Amino acid sequence: MRWSVKIARLAGIDVYMHLTFLLLLAYVAFVYYAPRQSAEDAL
Repeated sequence: MRWSVKIARLAGIDVYMHLTFLLLLAYVAFVYYAPRQSAEDAL
């Protein structure tokens, strides 16, 4: 399984995003959401 997804091509260079980056974003959002359980804080 490939763990990177091509998201763009800039100036002839392929730009990839590793799928674990999404896990990092989810973790950070949860850390900000948890104390007050506010979606605004998570965003």
